[in-house]
Amino acid sequence: MRKTVVDITMQYILNQVSSKKWKPGSKIPTEFELMETLDVSRNTVREAIKVLEYLGLLEIRRADGTYVVNHFSEKMLNSWSCSLLIEDEKSTALLELRMVIESGIFSLASKKGTEDDMKAVVEASENFIRLAEDEASSPEQILEADLKYRETICNAADNQLASRINSVIAQASYSSRKRTIEETIACGDRFHMVDSHRKLTDTIINRRWDELDGVLTYCFKYWGVVLQNKQESPVPEERK
Repeated sequence: MRKTVVDITMQYILNQVSSKKWKPGSKIPTEFELMETLDVSRNTVREAIKVLEYLGLLEIRRADGTYVVNHFSEKMLNSWSCSLLIEDEKSTALLELRMVIESGIFSLASKKGTEDDMKAVVEASENFIRLAEDEASSPEQILEADLKYRETICNAADNQLASRINSVIAQASYSSRKRTIEETIACGDRFHMVDSHRKLTDTIINRRWDELDGVLTYCFKYWGVVLQNKQESPVPEERK
């Protein structure tokens, strides 16, 4: 796809920031200077700056100028969040992204989490298991407990950016995760929900981060089925 003049102007600004020629907190050149450097119109410069301000990279200070932000802004996740929300739920891309992100977050939690963090993870897991085993619990209640459990693990990882990314993925995947729980219950396999949580909790609190990928693959078995829109559900594994 051919780039517009605004796209080219935005890319120039992004390159200056990423190369640290324009450092966080610094004032960028004036509109007139950018016009001369790029040989573009004032409207083009203003539109490019406006978009990058919306995305959280630039901050316009009236009567002073435009600055590169020196802190994380929630705006920075807006574009990515929107792209995830419109992702085709039959695609496995969201599943794969979630596995990559959660693997990293859970590994951090396993390595950095304090004993109090691990106790909180166990408590959150036990609350999920209680609801998952109770046939009176709705899929929404079970899912909320699962989201709270994963949020607790994120807290143990002690990385605010990772927690924000996890929240975006949780929002984007909410409906398919709910259907996954419904699918699991329909298959008569509440055991899988409980067993996968126990395995994941055990792996994290005992700090066996090298086993996380295998455990997550087991945890996401039914979600993979839902995302791929398969007609046949997996046969529940033999209860041991």
